[in-house]
Amino acid sequence: MTKTSSKTFIEQARRQQIVECAIDILAERGYAQTSLSRIAERAAISKGVISYHFASKAELLASVVAEVFEEFSGFVHARLEGVDGVVSTLRAFFEANMQFIDGHRKHMLAMFEVLEHAGDEVQPLGTRESDLRGLQQLLEEGQCSKELREFDAGTMAATLLSLRDGVLHQLSREPELDVVAHGREIVALVERGLRRER
Repeated sequence: MTKTSSKTFIEQARRQQIVECAIDILAERGYAQTSLSRIAERAAISKGVISYHFASKAELLASVVAEVFEEFSGFVHARLEGVDGVVSTLRAFFEANMQFIDGHRKHMLAMFEVLEHAGDEVQPLGTRESDLRGLQQLLEEGQCSKELREFDAGTMAATLLSLRDGVLHQLSREPELDVVAHGREIVALVERGLRRER
């Protein structure tokens, strides 16, 4: 291993440590109480070390969102592979969302805090907008195939994602929330409410 590659590995490990500590603070204290000082204290480093790896707090928070969203998106998409039919895909989508939230509560709460409160300070790519576009397209496909009843697909996509986001709102207030049970009710509601009557 060369000196350069060793330094790169060490820097990557330090960046990852800082991101994980930021996730901890965001999940525990919320966006308003998350500061570079608290993150540095949790990581047992100086604020200067954070500044060496991240140009600003906004860049660090954007990294938090990017990392969590990449893992979240990969988890969900893997569980949609090979699923046939729009209704089955909708069911798999929401079940996968709830499974990931349930198994990664801290990370999802951290991402949620940033997306809800950072505003224009942090502008991560993808995230909810990506899900919104994909869900709208899926709903439109379901209407074309006559699996789903007629409705405004854009409005419905936003409504369905609000159901998912509502679970995160509730989880932020109730750490012991039964996320999977909430997911089952959402799936039942979606299936009953969107299917075309035969």
